[in-house]
Amino acid sequence: MADLSDFQQYYKLADVLIQQASKDQLAECARLLALKLAHYQGMATTLDRLKGSTEEVHLLAAFRSLPKERQLIAIKLVEALK
Repeated sequence: MADLSDFQQYYKLADVLIQQASKDQLAECARLLALKLAHYQGMATTLDRLKGSTEEVHLLAAFRSLPKERQLIAIKLVEALK
């Protein structure tokens, strides 16, 4: 786990990047952060529904960490096993 000094360094780096970024770049960054936040909120909601089943939570986390193309392959494999 990162310690406080890591976060302080990231905070300083963010300040430098913000000062150098254009308005359009900052807007794009804000959009990307919003998408990431929505993704993590969705994951948290899904994990809340699965509480009590640690195996399912671990499988879901592993699945979500895969690239989309690998997720599609995994889905096809599961469907073939039905």
